[in-house]
Amino acid sequence: MESLLNKVRKIEEEAEERIQAVELESQRRVAEITEGEEKTLDDIRGQAEARAESIVGEEVKKAKEEINRLKQDEEASVRRVHESADSNRSRAVEKAVDIFSSEYLGAN
Repeated sequence: MESLLNKVRKIEEEAEERIQAVELESQRRVAEITEGEEKTLDDIRGQAEARAESIVGEEVKKAKEEINRLKQDEEASVRRVHESADSNRSRAVEKAVDIFSSEYLGAN
């Protein structure tokens, strides 16, 4: 027959083994959770970077479209100025000749 002291020792040893097993299991679970969190954070960072690149790309595209539109407006304005100058050139020359004639030739 086992003595009471031996039974207590045996129970204590079993309890110690169970405590160690629980500690190991809890460490394993914490490691899994930490790994999962790191993976989740990496995924979120990757998604955020991809979204940021997409937003920047969209804004660059919009800016280029706006630049092209402004460039076309500028070219159209320059064309109108040249057309107006061409259509008014003969009148301007006549006016200049009249002014020159009246101011410088008429005074003599």
